[in-house]
Amino acid sequence: MQLPQGLSLGDCWILLFMFYCMLFNFIPLVSYCLVNYGIVVHGQLVAMEKEAKVKHESTTRGVSIDGVEVEFDPPFTMTRIARMRHLDEFCRIFFPILFILGLVGVLVPVFFAGPLATKDFPQ
Repeated sequence: MQLPQGLSLGDCWILLFMFYCMLFNFIPLVSYCLVNYGIVVHGQLVAMEKEAKVKHESTTRGVSIDGVEVEFDPPFTMTRIARMRHLDEFCRIFFPILFILGLVGVLVPVFFAGPLATKDFPQ
């Protein structure tokens, strides 16, 4: 009984599959970090909006002037970052689709170029 001489991606497709699965485990980790940061920034925006309303009410002493609502103009970058909280909904739909398409697009050609192209493949 001997160990294999060397492993390459063409000879051992399981290495490519394991690397591919490891990559698709890292992507949700990054997605989780982005979603968490978006939720935190969204919470800060809500707190800033409430604070602006309280300041407006305290300056007008509870009297609304012509029924005009308080205009809150948050920083543009904060609103863009706060939208990242919806990234989770996007990933729940497209992540499994991308995983399957990637398996078909990457592993199937490697598998047919590797073991099936050699003459030593058992039939």
